[in-house]
Amino acid sequence: MAGWQKVTLTPEEEAALQGGAFFKFAGVGSKMLGKFVKSQPQTGQFAKKDREDWVFRAQVTKEDGSKAIEEVSVNPTKKLQAQLKKCNLKPGYAVKITLTAEIDIGMANKMPEYDVEFDPSPAPAGAAKPPPPPPPPAAGADDDLNF
Repeated sequence: MAGWQKVTLTPEEEAALQGGAFFKFAGVGSKMLGKFVKSQPQTGQFAKKDREDWVFRAQVTKEDGSKAIEEVSVNPTKKLQAQLKKCNLKPGYAVKITLTAEIDIGMANKMPEYDVEFDPSPAPAGAAKPPPPPPPPAAGADDDLNF
């Protein structure tokens, strides 16, 4: 095969690189409740040096109004990034991020303020495993009769 060939990524491959869709807070008081998956360096046209996107598995509302659990990225402000780093998150930790205020800083966009809470407790276990079967009786035991 000769000549230049263009390489394209499928939408699924692109989503995997970005950690899924970005979570959008609807307004003051809105929350993102999810399980921490990973943090990754920002990429793309608007990436900032030394900044990370934080990926969570969270419930999202689709355009048609349905709800689904998906991986979403949070593109944090400097303060939110510092709050998330201070949590020392590990995969599986439950995290709640609440948009608490939008401060007018004299620019087109207001500066968001967030509260961050996390729970390092392990997820509740499923049904308890049944106990192992008892060991076979020892040779010569009373219930080991030879009929």
